[in-house]
Amino acid sequence: MPALVRFARSLKSTQSSCDVLGADSAPLSLLDFDSPQIFFARSSYQCQQMFGHKRKTAIMQRAKLMGRMVMLLTDGLCRKSYDQFVESYSNPGTEPDETARNARISRFEMRFSPTCWYEATASLAENAQPWLCMEGGGDDCGVFINVRVPADANVPSFPVVDLHVPRGAKRGHDAGAMVRALRDMPGWREVAAI
Repeated sequence: MPALVRFARSLKSTQSSCDVLGADSAPLSLLDFDSPQIFFARSSYQCQQMFGHKRKTAIMQRAKLMGRMVMLLTDGLCRKSYDQFVESYSNPGTEPDETARNARISRFEMRFSPTCWYEATASLAENAQPWLCMEGGGDDCGVFINVRVPADANVPSFPVVDLHVPRGAKRGHDAGAMVRALRDMPGWREVAAI
């Protein structure tokens, strides 16, 4: 008996493939299809759906965390002095140099995972409206967030998110989904909505 037929019969005899791929899917077997290519295409599609849901959940969680971080940073820009803000949010060992201190600019990195990070730049320049700019890297390369911080901490800031891939960079595979997830959050806008 050929190995492919034995494999097909073993799949038909066990119902575990139906449990893994979902209760609503019918048992899969090579005997149910005209060719093995159809079977493997269908089973790989269902596996992609299963892992795609996991990826979507991770993106939604990251978008919620980003929303909280932007609120926290915006609040810090409203309520703290430049030195307090730098002390609170600078990465260890990368405090601003003399030029950045004179311009009252702070740069820091927020890492969500080894493959996903954001480079943030905040400005607390005197006689100017504070702002925050964040650029995604890795999986989120191309996500661009800009926030103009109002003088009053009780006024909403309405962060703007857009997909902007820097020249020479490759768009991250989660960038589009991350931009959509952030735009769907209350108070977030896209560039065209300004």
